Amino acid sequence: PFLRYLDQLVEISDHVVCNSTCTARDLGRYLQTKSHVPSLSVIRLGSRIGQTQLASPSMAITSIINRPFILYVSTIERRKNHEILLDAYHGLLSQGVTQLPMMVLVGMRGWGAERFFQKLEAEPDVARYVTLLHHVSDNDLAVLYQKSLFTLYPSLYEGWGLPVAESLAYGKVCIASDAASVPEVGGDLVRYCSPEDASAWGLAIHDFVSHPERVAAKEKKIRKAYDPPEWSETVAQIMEVAIPPSEDVA
Repeated sequence: PFLRYLDQLVEISDHVVCNSTCTARDLGRYLQTKSHVPSLSVIRLGSRIGQTQLASPSMAITSIINRPFILYVSTIERRKNHEILLDAYHGLLSQGVTQLPMMVLVGMRGWGAERFFQKLEAEPDVARYVTLLHHVSDNDLAVLYQKSLFTLYPSLYEGWGLPVAESLAYGKVCIASDAASVPEVGGDLVRYCSPEDASAWGLAIHDFVSHPERVAAKEKKIRKAYDPPEWSETVAQIMEVAIPPSEDVA
């Protein structure tokens, strides 16, 4: 169904605006087999977080934010690769590392999640370090970002990777996948691991947990260097493509 929709979209398009260089590259490769090939351009999505006064957190997260935790925000589905985090914790526990933070996974259950939940049920020693949250409000999500030690994003493939941008916008360090578009989002402000290397994820998590000064140094760099684009800039880029200067209405 998706490819059929994509083919129909491409057939009627003069130009396709892509949300990352990775998306443009992969779409361009796909279009090589098509008779009609629209032009492509890349825009940068807005990710600035508004400076609003947060309300008190709900009871659903009060106990969570009062102890150390790390955060992964994503629908729970196969592509998002939650299983690698269970494998990383399993590896650390097997090495005798038990001083680990709670791993808070925020997101609804999605496609292909059966294996993750089976693994979670089969490994109670790991499961006791995992908290699942669904239907989280915007306010609670903001609080979770702000109170987390750092964030995680082990996705196998992304067109962009909004939660990485959100993490940086909140001034939080992210350990992220080095696949697809994710490095476009994080640049040199993110620590990267292969989404297929559980031991690397375990090492990175343990390193940050054991050395909070390294996390603090990263956060300082993020506050100084990260300049999230405004959504108005994104709109301007789209309008520049949709209405070129030569076509401006007098």
